Amino acid sequence: AKQATELSLLSGGRLRLGVGTGWNHVEYESLGVDFAVRGKLFDEQIDVLRRLWSEPLIDYRGDFHRVDRAGILPRPDEKIPIWFGGFSEVAFRRAARLGDGFIYGSRPTRMIGMLERVQQLVREQDRNPDEFGGDALIDFSSPQEKWRSEVALWAEKGGTHIALRAMDTGAEFVGERVVGYEGPKSYIDALETFMNTVS
Repeated sequence: AKQATELSLLSGGRLRLGVGTGWNHVEYESLGVDFAVRGKLFDEQIDVLRRLWSEPLIDYRGDFHRVDRAGILPRPDEKIPIWFGGFSEVAFRRAARLGDGFIYGSRPTRMIGMLERVQQLVREQDRNPDEFGGDALIDFSSPQEKWRSEVALWAEKGGTHIALRAMDTGAEFVGERVVGYEGPKSYIDALETFMNTVS
């Protein structure tokens, strides 16, 4: 909560906090946490974060957390949006219930079905999908002539954000190709090329 507040303040309120339960049971085992309860644990952590951000002092007793008369200073100037991620129905439902947006892990043409499902779940929570964000990504190694149409499709379907994936790690695993980046300048060049192409 404190670190997110500091980032939000230093960035002029531009922080979107992306969260997810994770998939690797070994990480939970190493922390002595039962992997099977990660969803309930996660829900409670979201509640604790939001209370710490909005209240001067909290006294919290949950199933997993005990916060005894604590607060953080400074608190955020404005609400820090929490965006969820994942690929499962459980993640979609949690985001629709608790989140401010969803981070989809691939290009718009692959994610439209998921976007529409989350929008439906948001409506079922009596929330407005127009006030719920959606972030897809475009890999720099994908054909440049398709970038604009991907961005346009995402906007047309109600997506609000596009991220650029410019990294070779795991590229082939996610169906993309290795570019051969060589240090920070090549990543900056990729970002500039993308922006100049789609804007």
